[in-house]
Formats: sequence, C-alpha cells, structure tokens
Amino acid sequence: MENPYWGPEYSEAQIEAEIDKKIDGLKNLGCLIDQINDRIALCEKTAKSIEEGKIVGWFQGRTEWGPRALGNRSILVDPKEKK
Repeated sequence: MENPYWGPEYSEAQIEAEIDKKIDGLKNLGCLIDQINDRIALCEKTAKSIEEGKIVGWFQGRTEWGPRALGNRSILVDPKEKK
C-alpha cells in the first residue's frame, strides 16, 4: 500500500458546520474549540495544554484506511500518572 490516506476528507466549511451544530453542548462541557493556522503556534499551544493536564483532540487531513488505521485523528493527553 503506497498511501494509507484514502478515507474521506472534510473541508473547513464542513468541519465548522458540524462544530456549529454541537457548539452549545461542547461549551457546556467546558470544551474550547480553536483554529490556529500557524503551525509553530499550534504545536506550542498543544504542548502547553497537555502540560496543563488538558486533553486535546487533533483532526487533520484525510482519514486513513487499512488494518492499522487510526483515522488521522488523535486524542492527545499526558500519559503520566497523576498523584
């Protein structure tokens, strides 16, 4: 397999429309939804959020396809045990 990214891809407009449908529920859960276009700023904010014990949902590009596909979506969290 030359390329695992054969799954669907969503435009920014499609993603925004889905978020808008669920925005009230997400805000009630304390979720922050932010779009950051600068890659360095995005990585810095993500690292800081994880360091603060927050959970980050990462969504980008086409979804993967195949036996070990993760969908090109990730849930990022600090794996250290909190005491």
